[in-house]
Amino acid sequence: MASRKRKADDDNDEMSVSPLSSPATSSRQLAPRPSKKVRGGSDMAGRPLSLPRLLETLDNTQLRTVLQTICERHPDIGREVVSSAPRPSVASALQVLGEYQQKLRAAVPFGQSSSDYTYFRVKQPLAALVDAISDFTPQFLPPVEQQTNISLQYLDAATKVIHELPDWESQQYRHHKDNAYDEISEHGRW
Repeated sequence: MASRKRKADDDNDEMSVSPLSSPATSSRQLAPRPSKKVRGGSDMAGRPLSLPRLLETLDNTQLRTVLQTICERHPDIGREVVSSAPRPSVASALQVLGEYQQKLRAAVPFGQSSSDYTYFRVKQPLAALVDAISDFTPQFLPPVEQQTNISLQYLDAATKVIHELPDWESQQYRHHKDNAYDEISEHGRW
């Protein structure tokens, strides 16, 4: 049987020879092992994160703020971002408008309150929503957008958002909604 396992009591004579007295060991010099690099505390202290690692830690709001600050300081970088960023889709624009709608709803006070108080509570998020509609609308119309179905899809959704804006009793507070209707109908005449 050639595949017999070696037992502890099976001592071969060549294995019992001490390696120190072996002639192969005395004639051959072993290369010294390279010493391990000891990491000193000074290598790690004060080292900033690499750019990719730092960007991983930023949420969307922080990343937008950093990018906007850089673009404001360096207008040429801002132009490059505008030219290289993909155009927004209808879905992404509507997502942004939806976020503005949520902020508007969150600003509405609970219970009964005067229309003046309610208006001043929602004025800022209302203006931000109307401004966003105003900014997005030209992006989805000719000559920027060539596909009619995309233009109509955006106009339909934006009109629904405007329909959901508050109806104020006072004429002085209705101008946001009225202006939004006027603007979208003006752009819709393409």
